[in-house]
Amino acid sequence: VRILAPGGRLAVAPAGGQWDDDDIGAVVQAMHHALRGAPVDAPPALVDAADTLGLSLVAEVATRSEVWHQSPDDQARSIESRTWSSLWDLPDDRWAAVVEPAIAALRALPAPTSPRERRTHYRVLVFERP
Repeated sequence: VRILAPGGRLAVAPAGGQWDDDDIGAVVQAMHHALRGAPVDAPPALVDAADTLGLSLVAEVATRSEVWHQSPDDQARSIESRTWSSLWDLPDDRWAAVVEPAIAALRALPAPTSPRERRTHYRVLVFERP
């Protein structure tokens, strides 16, 4: 807020994007929520924080969807390799309690080696300093 001139704008694209509903995403989102709770950069939280700082939401734009194919087993292997920074230094007890059941749930989905179409996009929020 200090660096924005009056009428200045700030665009924010929350990390992780917005996922269309799919069976892989349901498992992964539940795992992330169990590990971290609600994301601090979720759009509603950002709007509340910006309002507290005196910024107004003036626009919200969705980016074009990104589409790719991934199987539940591909996602399970990605989690096992600790691809995401949130998994890098996770204590063993949290890994066993939260991550291992998620990996098992992914591999228990129908046709776990068959790729599914997955889609994501980003909600870009534009704030303005009055």
